Amino acid sequence: MGSFASKFLLFLIMSASVHGQQPESEGQDILLKDPYLSVLYQRGKFLIYNCLDQHWVCAGEGEFAACLLEREESIADNQRALPCAPVQEFSSEQACNKYQRDLTDFNMENRFCLHPEQGKQELNY
Repeated sequence: MGSFASKFLLFLIMSASVHGQQPESEGQDILLKDPYLSVLYQRGKFLIYNCLDQHWVCAGEGEFAACLLEREESIADNQRALPCAPVQEFSSEQACNKYQRDLTDFNMENRFCLHPEQGKQELNY
């Protein structure tokens, strides 16, 4: 954040406390209010595994549908490595985030990133 923006934010916080008001975002992470996680993803209740960047993400329905379509096209083109895996829809973004956190604690081989035929050939016993 630039110097001017930092000073302006500090001014707003101080002026709110002088007038006996609490800043609206006190105790809250303002980044959690942003509907976008990144330029690639909106926040949402749809769990996706990004095979290219190797990470889990709870994204919006649009990203989930795009992943599904891109995956189907990659399978049809017999690409060995698939771009992503649309995993599951949850009841809420919070439920998705909890499941995502649980998954990041486990070291898993993500065979769903390989073409289904390729995955069968590369099974480790």
